[in-house]
Amino acid sequence: MLRIERFLLLATAFFLPWNKAFVLPLSLEICNLTALLGVAMMAIRVFYTGKAKPIPIWVLLLGVWLVLGIYSGLHAASLGSSLRRTIMYSILIGSTILVASKFEEHRIPLMKAFVRGCLMMVATMIYMVATGNLAGDGRIEPPNQDGNEAAGHIVIAILGCFWIFEKESGFKARQVESVVSLLVLIAGMMLTGSRGAIFALIICLMAVTFGMRKGRTILLGLVPAAVILAILFVPPYLLTRITGFASDAKEGKLSKRDLVWAVVYSKWQRTPWIGVGPGNLVETEADKDVSFYSFVAHNTFLEILSEHGLVGFSVFAGFLILMLWQILIVAKCGGARSDTALIAGAFASILVSGLSLSLNNSEVLWFVFGMVLGLPVPNHAIGEEMQIA
Repeated sequence: MLRIERFLLLATAFFLPWNKAFVLPLSLEICNLTALLGVAMMAIRVFYTGKAKPIPIWVLLLGVWLVLGIYSGLHAASLGSSLRRTIMYSILIGSTILVASKFEEHRIPLMKAFVRGCLMMVATMIYMVATGNLAGDGRIEPPNQDGNEAAGHIVIAILGCFWIFEKESGFKARQVESVVSLLVLIAGMMLTGSRGAIFALIICLMAVTFGMRKGRTILLGLVPAAVILAILFVPPYLLTRITGFASDAKEGKLSKRDLVWAVVYSKWQRTPWIGVGPGNLVETEADKDVSFYSFVAHNTFLEILSEHGLVGFSVFAGFLILMLWQILIVAKCGGARSDTALIAGAFASILVSGLSLSLNNSEVLWFVFGMVLGLPVPNHAIGEEMQIA
């Protein structure tokens, strides 16, 4: 059974970046199905062996957050939308539990599976460029997936490649694979045209600089190679979009997100304590000026606040603070610098991306949460970590 659980873990990581191209019945995505099966098998094994450990605080916090979401959903305009969103959150949290419980044991294979999944996603984007199958605004997006969300996956994969390079310094062939993967992933990120991902990538590269000695060396060599790659292969209009961020911000041309935030904020004000309910952040006739956003808040924290209210948001914020505390404790207690840099960089980049994207609906957010919670932490620091294996 342990081998099957490991297979489900790696399958979850591999399909996570590009699985929206293969949506199963009931809108269930492949990585969510494998995560759900993995958690179910762990629960069955614990039931039969009786080797359960105390439930950690973060699981209790997420459980409370879900219960509050159900409660607010019962008072929402659309009970069906709330139940669907709550089920989705439950499955995504299952991904966090699966990754967290297995991360310490399988961290390198897990990250490799995720990186290779991202490479498959980038391969579909390169194919789209070659065949001229582009999005309406000229950006290259994987099938059935938002380009900004795809870029968020790629940024974490880039950080993962540096980390793998650091861990496998004695294997030259594997190091070459990491370098080639980095170049392909950087090209893929630029093809998405996501400007928010640039800021997230800068944060990840700062983590590499401060926490990965060999990563710093390869970073210096990759910068000129990435510039040459961008000039040769990235369409000029995408380079203009990426490099024109400052001028667009000055002229107020940043995709009208401020209009979206104003509408979402006004919706939250109507039910500030319990929110409008999960999945009930829908557009109305009054929102027609921002209807092209189909309607999401384009801000993770604002969307959670509007859907779950102040009570639910406070619980989710407590969960984030607990994770940050865990990172600091690991760093202070002498954990490997490269491991701490990986998790801290990924967590920080997710928080930054969450300012312009609704990542609460994205698998990559919960995957990163699982990595953070999977760090080995001294029991006396924040309580015994969850280890079902």
